Amino acid sequence: MPVTKHPKIPCDVCGYEAWSDTDLANHKASVHQQGTPIQTPPTPEAKAPEKVVVPTPAPAAVPSTDPPAGKVPEPAPELPAGIFVPPPQPNFWVSKPVAKELYIVGKMADRGEIINVKVLGPAGVGKTTLGWEFAASRKKPCFEVHWGMYQEPSEVWGKDRLSMEQGTFYEQARYVDALETPGCVIINDEPNRCPPEVLNANFGLWDWRRAAWVHDLRRTVKVAPGVVFFACMNLGAEYIGTNPMDKAIKERFGRTIVLTWPPQDVESQILQRRTGVSKEVADKLSRFARDIRRDPKITVRPSTRQLLVAAEDVVEGLPIQEAVMYAIINDLDEDVDRKTLLQHLQVIGKVDEAWVNGEATDEDDS
Repeated sequence: MPVTKHPKIPCDVCGYEAWSDTDLANHKASVHQQGTPIQTPPTPEAKAPEKVVVPTPAPAAVPSTDPPAGKVPEPAPELPAGIFVPPPQPNFWVSKPVAKELYIVGKMADRGEIINVKVLGPAGVGKTTLGWEFAASRKKPCFEVHWGMYQEPSEVWGKDRLSMEQGTFYEQARYVDALETPGCVIINDEPNRCPPEVLNANFGLWDWRRAAWVHDLRRTVKVAPGVVFFACMNLGAEYIGTNPMDKAIKERFGRTIVLTWPPQDVESQILQRRTGVSKEVADKLSRFARDIRRDPKITVRPSTRQLLVAAEDVVEGLPIQEAVMYAIINDLDEDVDRKTLLQHLQVIGKVDEAWVNGEATDEDDS
């Protein structure tokens, strides 16, 4: 495909060469603070981003500040694909102190302040879901960034693409759209799973500047008012593929929420309502998990996510003992002492002694 050459217009202040009068005016405005930026309409060849109509979800359990009674609701805005108001997760639970902190964060965001929140806790406790629920309860647009996908800092802002219609072109990342969407809840999922230099690109976004100059976009990206950043991470030596979190990033996320498992009765209700399992089975599963979490001899901590898998198998007809085996015990490392763990399992039913040492007998064909 032949390349069309365009004459370059040199900047009279620096060595930059613009490809049009509009580009030169924008360059001088953003770099040399001369004049006013000119908004460039999209070219006919560029494909406009897909638009979706935001649904109106029902309120969730996370506290929210609803508009006064009698106020006419504003029409639902149109958002780029991938940024939307999520529906509430049924029976999502947080403790009262966490709910109070989220309420404060929501009030500050409604005033236009930009907030950073770090969420820690064991795997399967609902760290990422917390951000989605915060957005759902406040009817805010939401976007999730999977930082483990990035290897280069430039990928944060966009990528070069190739198509038969346009040839080679640069596509802005949806992350940039989320940053510039007022009130957006941005969930940073596992930011400690990408190279540290990738996160360095966000320093200006996550501190008092709330802006970053992006060379590939040739403009400054500014965080919109009311944006809330959630950084959800698993910390610990058992999580392979993570990097130590830079102190500079930790301090930028000054608010830290630590999630833990729900109380036994609440966890039992969650199992019942999400899977349809009987109360008897749900009580046994939640009690089994509670006893293991309290036992100092056992380093394994069953998550609510694993209990939901076991409850689903029971609903489909699997005995509760086998369901626990497939959802929790079979996934343990070989050096884990299964004997003590299985003693707790005996509380909810008979256990095949052949599994005490983590090995099946010759007659076992599972």
